[in-house]
Amino acid sequence: MGAVLRNLFAVIFFGSFIAFGSMTFVSGWRAFQRSHEPLAWPQVDGAIEECVLRETEDDEDTQYEVLVTYSYHVAGRRYENDVLAFGYEASIDDRSHREILSKLKSADKVVVRYDPDSPQNSVLSYGMHRSIRVKLAGGLLFIIAAIGMAYIMFAGGGDSVLLRHLIVN
Repeated sequence: MGAVLRNLFAVIFFGSFIAFGSMTFVSGWRAFQRSHEPLAWPQVDGAIEECVLRETEDDEDTQYEVLVTYSYHVAGRRYENDVLAFGYEASIDDRSHREILSKLKSADKVVVRYDPDSPQNSVLSYGMHRSIRVKLAGGLLFIIAAIGMAYIMFAGGGDSVLLRHLIVN
């Protein structure tokens, strides 16, 4: 019965690591794909309506994120949006977020890329940035770690190599 419980625990434990890693990786992959769409979108000048750095503290660290609202016109109609880039998220790297904030605050105008089929969908930047890389790498790390730990635990044979090469008199 002990081996059955151990195997059940291992399946649940390693399975949850693999599931979490897979979900994180898929989320990163979708963000990666979406982050390149705006490269082909039309561009218009826009205006920054509001731009602040949000700091969120928890027990261990502080997360930073630039919150921006901007407006732009397409075919005579005014739009407003708050998407800096697809997949952009808060992180503990305050320097890069402060650099983004500074660049946006110093701008008279910004270039807005908008979806020609849905002009209300827009971004100020595009491409694979740190938030996406963290999701992709983090997801892979969880998957590889779970597979590696499962292999070590279930490869069988215990220390058969050591026993085979151990010479006693």
